[in-house]
Amino acid sequence: MACAPVFAQVLLSLLIPHSFVLTAIGDLTQNALLLAATICIGLNIFNGDRRMRFFWILMGLGFATWLCSQVLWTYFEVILRKETPNPFVGDVILFLHIVPMMAALAVQPHLRQERHITRLGTLDVVLGHCRRYSKESLRQAAEDAGFVVKDIFEFNRIGTPAWFLNGKILRRHTFGLFQIWMLDILTPLFRRIDWLLPFPGLSLIAVLERRDAYQEEALPAFGTCVPAR
Repeated sequence: MACAPVFAQVLLSLLIPHSFVLTAIGDLTQNALLLAATICIGLNIFNGDRRMRFFWILMGLGFATWLCSQVLWTYFEVILRKETPNPFVGDVILFLHIVPMMAALAVQPHLRQERHITRLGTLDVVLGHCRRYSKESLRQAAEDAGFVVKDIFEFNRIGTPAWFLNGKILRRHTFGLFQIWMLDILTPLFRRIDWLLPFPGLSLIAVLERRDAYQEEALPAFGTCVPAR
């Protein structure tokens, strides 16, 4: 069903000579496809848990931005019937539409947050990371090593999209100086909103206690024992 307009546009481009009619058909077809995709994504925003909804919101934002660029392009070519200016603001919008889409991929809504174990990226290799822990696997490793787990919580949610972009999509081996500079400036803000973000934490912090010390605390002192009656 979704491929039919694409095949129709390809067929028309082969049969109709280059003219205003062909330009209008091409532009309007692309607008219709992007509008349909944006509407379908919008209908999914209200389904699922928080991470799933946030995924669809970011995807919808990406497609809506893409649609805005295409509408501007159509306005010049179909309504005004003239070439788009150069530079064109629609090109800037088109370049930016991929940003929320990449952020949506970083959310990874198909994974349960407790089992969030991602494949290592290039940044992990450079830093010598051997594996990534979920809360369950970290708890199990701590207990096997003789510790009692007091608490485990996620940390640095805001860093997950950047790590995903640089280490897996761009395959970089270091962060750019501009990214580091922006992170240093925005860290006070990120500390306040980090717990609100739907991304899985980039790191886990575990509060542990030795099992023998925990057992000693659990036993009452000898002087406080009450004789049995």
